[in-house]
Amino acid sequence: MPGNDGGLLLPGYKVFKLINMEKISLLILAVAAIILVIYLWAVIDMNRRKFSSESERRNWINLVYFLPLLGAFYYLIRRNKRRKSI
Repeated sequence: MPGNDGGLLLPGYKVFKLINMEKISLLILAVAAIILVIYLWAVIDMNRRKFSSESERRNWINLVYFLPLLGAFYYLIRRNKRRKSI
């Protein structure tokens, strides 16, 4: 429901008026781009990396495929720990 100034009449509508929606859109776009880069980084790294067995490769691919964000973060964290221990 529009107000006199064209803003939305919500309980905290002054907050919405103070926050520029363009800035929120850019923030959401930036976060989405970062998530996409992390996901692609994990997928590319999985394809280049030599795994100890084919089942290990399949397990990682399934984890990243079915839980994209969580799986990619977990893969990259575990990958770095393995490199340090070798």
